[in-house]
Amino acid sequence: MERLRGLLFDVYHFEEMMQLWIRTADGRAVLLRDTYKPVFYARGRPALLEKLTRRLISLDALAEAVSQEERLLLYENTPALAHKFTLKRPSLLSTIRQKLYAFYGKMDLYHTDIEIPTGYMYEKNLYPLAQVEVLYDAPTRCVGSIVCTSDIAEFDYDIPDFRLLRLGFEKSARLPITENSILIQSAAQDFCVSGREQKRLLLLLNEILNDDDPDVILSSSGDQTLMPFLFSLVQKNRIPLPLDRDPFRIQRKIIHKGSSYNTYGSWIYRAPSYPLYGRWHIDSANSFVYKEAELAGILELARISRVPVQRLARSSTGAALTCMETNVALKKGYLVPWQKSRVEAPRTAYDLLRADKGGLVFVPQEATCYENVAQLDFSQMYPTIMDRHNISPETINCSCCSPGNEVPGLSSRICSRRRGVVSDTLRDVLARRAYYKKQMKNTNLSSEERAVYEARQNSLKWMLVTSFGYLGYRNAKFGRLESHEAVTAFGREKLLQAIGLAEKQGFCLLHAITDCLFLSREDQERMDVARLHRLCAQIEDAGGISMNVDGIYSWVYFLESRQQSGLAVMNRYFGRFRDGTLKIRGIAARRSDTCAFIRRAQQSWLVAMAKADSLRDLEKQESVLEESYRALARQLNNREVDVRDLLLTRKASRQLEDYATATPAMVAMQDLRQWGVEIQPGQKVRYLVLEAGQGSRYISEEKLLFAQSRAAYDRKYYIELLRAAYLEIRPRSELFVNEPRLPF
Repeated sequence: MERLRGLLFDVYHFEEMMQLWIRTADGRAVLLRDTYKPVFYARGRPALLEKLTRRLISLDALAEAVSQEERLLLYENTPALAHKFTLKRPSLLSTIRQKLYAFYGKMDLYHTDIEIPTGYMYEKNLYPLAQVEVLYDAPTRCVGSIVCTSDIAEFDYDIPDFRLLRLGFEKSARLPITENSILIQSAAQDFCVSGREQKRLLLLLNEILNDDDPDVILSSSGDQTLMPFLFSLVQKNRIPLPLDRDPFRIQRKIIHKGSSYNTYGSWIYRAPSYPLYGRWHIDSANSFVYKEAELAGILELARISRVPVQRLARSSTGAALTCMETNVALKKGYLVPWQKSRVEAPRTAYDLLRADKGGLVFVPQEATCYENVAQLDFSQMYPTIMDRHNISPETINCSCCSPGNEVPGLSSRICSRRRGVVSDTLRDVLARRAYYKKQMKNTNLSSEERAVYEARQNSLKWMLVTSFGYLGYRNAKFGRLESHEAVTAFGREKLLQAIGLAEKQGFCLLHAITDCLFLSREDQERMDVARLHRLCAQIEDAGGISMNVDGIYSWVYFLESRQQSGLAVMNRYFGRFRDGTLKIRGIAARRSDTCAFIRRAQQSWLVAMAKADSLRDLEKQESVLEESYRALARQLNNREVDVRDLLLTRKASRQLEDYATATPAMVAMQDLRQWGVEIQPGQKVRYLVLEAGQGSRYISEEKLLFAQSRAAYDRKYYIELLRAAYLEIRPRSELFVNEPRLPF
């Protein structure tokens, strides 16, 4: 037997064997194989269980005789006998998973929906990038034993310098590739290859892959466009391309079309998936975690959730959290149902009225600018409540505690005899993020080290954000509406408690929303930082949740509702902290649908406003801001603005055939169909608004790039957008009093 030490780089399965890629200290990637026999459990009527057993026997699917095993039921916390089925091959579990709905309501199935690589790592106590020591048979490459020599709970783990290959497009990825160029950034040199030079492209990539042997391919729109194109070129030209390290001949179905689904009234689009085998492919355009936390954030979540890196990159943070919760449940000995098995309990209308309240909000009395305002924020309020108060679907209204710890203002109660799966999971996540945030304040760290800690804590932040939503999500495995309501009930109590303590200390509540307070002083006394920190300490002692001083505003604007004049809104404001930094929420500069020109314009005005440290000085900025507005408006009127900076963004909300009017999304979808590109619900399109007389009101970004003549944008429309962006941050401006709409 040979011995090998290294990092567990990748895990996947081909039929009967698990494929393990171990990356050694010197950068070599070694392929080993291991056996894995998935296990699932079933409970139900004896006749149905016997029928299921006979069916599996006829398929030669069982590795051993069916036995009975005593395990704990998740909600009841009582032991129960369940039939244990051990399968011969991992692929059989996938087949069974496809038949699950046929059993729904007939028998209870457990552990059937655990992804095979993740289940393998659960069983072997492994995780992505774990340090492992392997004994294996050299001729067959089969693993005799594999032992993890590192700790999944450690914070300061080392990540090797992976060899990277970057791929992307010179222009929009939706344009025909023959009219585009592919950008290649290797360790040695950068290349730009025309999409028409297909053989040259394949030969060049072959050379780079063989010489550099990159560990990671980072692409832009690789899943939807680039990888299908490359794999189709391989088939067409019969030139091998070693994108995969695995020597197994992998047959791929070329898929260009993703999938769309509607959830809670919003369309979500998922691009097709093109992972590689033995090498990572991460598409920056198809990975939420990469967009928010880059590669370091992906690796952090992959480690703690035991989800392979490429799978994690294409998953949501909520899916990673569910895998962590499943691991905790398995360690506690629970049977983990394949689908949420506990529905909402019957309640009276009065109980529903008391429970269905959400977070607490106090709206400012007037939409105006305030001076000398402090903002205090609870640190990860809802996840901390779930941890501190032991809120989990199985701990709400448990059968073992009656009466138990009551939820404030509700008829629900919380178990006091056992810790919940969700609360135990979040305790670890909260501890990790707190450590990373503390390390970021270490002045001895280099900028690169600080960036890694920033990425890790940011990925965990999004996991914590989704943890509360998943408690009430209808499809969440560890979700239950009563536990979701319990969190908001505790949140309302703690916010009211914080407000009461602040008012006792002489502060006046200006605004509050769920987990933060905006405080002023009636006596106009200047805000004292030390006094605010003492208040935060009192609030933390009373409620058990850390509260921090987010900052003290020199001035802050709470903006007016667009529907009701004079009414302030809770989610649109901007202000200047004493140190000169700005905080903005909900305005044009923050919205993703704002075009680049308007965004930069509003940002420039905000920067100018930030020079004023009082409301009086802010009013003196009026003439400077007015002149800036007029200059930018003149640029628009004189057509001096690059049309690419005026592209607006919209999300398609239906199929092209379902649109009844020529909306921007519909026109863009029609333009793209000319090149064989089908836009699906949930995908975003960018477009320009055209002046009248050009045949169409809108033109897509892609068609604009190939327009023979320069498109004439609608000057009046874009000046109105600029005007609205100006008035959004200068609501009391006298600039437009008794003036025409176009001030030239």
